[in-house]
Amino acid sequence: MSEYDEFYGNISRRFGASGSAYTIVPGKHIGTDFPAPGATFVPALRAGTVVAIVKTEAMSWGVITSIGNGLYASYWHLSAHGLPNYGDRLARGDRVGRLARGPRTLPYANPEFPGTAWTGPHCHVVIG
Repeated sequence: MSEYDEFYGNISRRFGASGSAYTIVPGKHIGTDFPAPGATFVPALRAGTVVAIVKTEAMSWGVITSIGNGLYASYWHLSAHGLPNYGDRLARGDRVGRLARGPRTLPYANPEFPGTAWTGPHCHVVIG
């Protein structure tokens, strides 16, 4: 089994799942969560070009790629270590980064801070 198939073969929370903690779309999870141990490398779901690398308090580090036809893929709860560069072209399966180790009580400045919305080691992926 490939690293890609192994990573994306298990879903811990599906898009649209109900929950009171979701705030962007109240009551609905707006991504898909793929569980994996902290420090696991995240493979690109689709080929694309890195158009943004951002950090938020809720999601920590995220990489956003343009995947064509006006669509983007974003990968969240990443460590500050091993991020790609703006403009990098990623093929399907290339490493986008690696998951933060956590815990979410780490200071925001810690490179392994996973975000306050972190519920354990996973990558939150959004296509839109």
